[in-house]
Amino acid sequence: MSTSLRDLGKFKLQECIGKVGRVETWKAVDPSFRRYVTIKIFHDDQEQQNDPNFISRFEREAKVLRTLQHSNIVSIFDVRIARSPESESTTGYLLMDYIEGETLEDYILNIAQAGKFPPPRDIVYLFKAISSAIDYAHQKGIVHGNIKPANILLNKWSLMSIGEPVLTGFGTAKLLGTSTSVLSLWGLETPLYLSPEQCQGQSGNEQSDIYALGVILYEMCTGTLPFRGDSPSDIMVQHINVAPKPPILINPDISPALSAIILHSLEKNPRMRFPNATDMAAALAEVLRPKSMGLTLPASPKTVVQLPLQPPTPKTVVRLPLQHSTSYGPAISSQPAASISTRDWNPGSFPETGGIPRYAVQSQPPVTLTPLPLTPPPATAPFPSVTPFPSGGRKAANNSNLLTRKLHVIMIAALIGAFAFSMLGTYFVLTRQQENAVSVPLVGHVYFISSGRANINNSQGINDEVQVDLQNIPAPAEGKSYYAWLLGDVNQPEMPWVLLGKVSENQGNIAFVYPGDQLHTNLLANNSRFLITEENAHKTQNNPFLDLSTWRYYAVLPQNRSSTDVDHFSMLDHLRHLLVQAPELDALGLPGGMSLWLLRNTEEILRWSVETKDRFKDLNAVRSLLTNILYYLDGKCALKDLQGVPVGMPRTLLDQTIAHIAQFALLNPCMQEQLEQASALKNAFHDTPHDYLDHDLFHLVGVLRSPGATPATRALAAQINTAINNVRAW
Repeated sequence: MSTSLRDLGKFKLQECIGKVGRVETWKAVDPSFRRYVTIKIFHDDQEQQNDPNFISRFEREAKVLRTLQHSNIVSIFDVRIARSPESESTTGYLLMDYIEGETLEDYILNIAQAGKFPPPRDIVYLFKAISSAIDYAHQKGIVHGNIKPANILLNKWSLMSIGEPVLTGFGTAKLLGTSTSVLSLWGLETPLYLSPEQCQGQSGNEQSDIYALGVILYEMCTGTLPFRGDSPSDIMVQHINVAPKPPILINPDISPALSAIILHSLEKNPRMRFPNATDMAAALAEVLRPKSMGLTLPASPKTVVQLPLQPPTPKTVVRLPLQHSTSYGPAISSQPAASISTRDWNPGSFPETGGIPRYAVQSQPPVTLTPLPLTPPPATAPFPSVTPFPSGGRKAANNSNLLTRKLHVIMIAALIGAFAFSMLGTYFVLTRQQENAVSVPLVGHVYFISSGRANINNSQGINDEVQVDLQNIPAPAEGKSYYAWLLGDVNQPEMPWVLLGKVSENQGNIAFVYPGDQLHTNLLANNSRFLITEENAHKTQNNPFLDLSTWRYYAVLPQNRSSTDVDHFSMLDHLRHLLVQAPELDALGLPGGMSLWLLRNTEEILRWSVETKDRFKDLNAVRSLLTNILYYLDGKCALKDLQGVPVGMPRTLLDQTIAHIAQFALLNPCMQEQLEQASALKNAFHDTPHDYLDHDLFHLVGVLRSPGATPATRALAAQINTAINNVRAW
């Protein structure tokens, strides 16, 4: 901040207590009343000089925020506009009450470092107060859009040990003249608490605030965030596609009902979350039942809380039909489990506790998973038609639609990731042996899941963990235990087995998570089968017993080659091209699958776009960044995009690493024969052009033609196809 603004009017700035992007928060002294105040300063000299509406917009939005009068919302008592005599820039600032105490972010950090969790009574009190404030604001038509622990102050002058929670940060995006979408907030902060719809470019709404509360509750109850990553785009994709790990699997002290409340608030579909914050707080109070506080949080009669006791099935995992061996050893006596939806976890995996109400939520029709037989069915699954690319002439690239175009690419990458993962772990469906039966009953699921600790040099951090969720499993014989293994492909029996560990049966259920190895190895690269054996409980299992009578439950990813695929790829082949290693990329020295590089390159494009905006006065830097973007988007076709550019703007890439990566473009739009090649994608692998969208489309169609494609797979494929054509239209 300029030294000339060390004093704003009569207020003496003392300490900067927060800075995010264009907003600074200061502790200041009001000498007239001899008190501390908080001053939030909104300034960006470069943009405000080009924004003639800044003053009118700032005053209008600030006037709305001043109407918020609630005991758990920081009060704004004045709005000022200041002019810097040095730069003649306009700066707006809000004068607010000063709240003495730490933030909820500090509280969570401190209690985590002490190895503790917040007391239930503090959690209930916190969410009762904040929910009341949020619903009050929503009733006045004001959405926060950026709720996070750093925006919740804990006033230490309270009888509660946690302090009195006070919410701040309302209206920041509107005061800046932006929306509450992730693209507007990009560069300001990491989107750890933003909702899936905001991460898809939509503005925040009432349900987005509910989602943010769910993330905070998840963090307070487990000591970790539901989604983490090395970059904002990585976290954003997880918010959109990845189901959070059930809290009960992280903190076993969490009750099933509490775990369900957390997951209900984190639903991807906004309409599936709590209708309002008060209902969420009511459900929380009912489950935690603080006895000594006299708190009552009745739900509104017209908004009865409904939620499942089971968490949703992760969308980014692949489920295999896992069947009990029909030829290896005796049958295990157990009751067959019902068919399980790809979206719903089995509530039987979590024991009910007395006194806790059982909630149910209306869900989409379940997708019944048919066990994969040892001999694949002769017919291939139907697949949707692929809309050809538009035949019209290509529009000239321009800066005004560049960010929108890249957003479409991000959505395609996210959808492809969801599709590919949904075809992987969600096919591990355990079944037991049943002689002379037409269908084999299901007893649970096993998932490949991703930690997100991705490595730019390979496919590590993808499919590097395994989650086991089984029901109706009999206890092992005395002195025996169950062991879980990953096996190689059917045609590679010599591949070393991977011991996932000993799995414990508890009242007929098995819930187990294999955290992967230290390198976060992509387990899909060399493994495609899953096995549970019953062996000596007191012997370290370094190698599997080859006595087939110890085999109990078995599954395999579809590996039969499609008769309609020119290259005779199997579903497993297509998935590995997407998620492990594509030969075309390997030939270029680019390690990793098609969908992984699509995500990585899209992330780079978005990062360069933000940097271009931040450095718009540095003409040389802007030219270089725009050149990078065009080469990542169009590859060698970028030379046509750069024809007729002003003298001095580079037409080739100076960074050889970027030039190397750009050999495989995102779009490759300059090819005149693109329509013919788009058609040929369905028939011949070698006709696939060198761009990620078309190549991923080829593997998409290949998976759908492979035995094992489900209705859910086909529906998701249609979404990807629509997204691809949206990008083409731009």
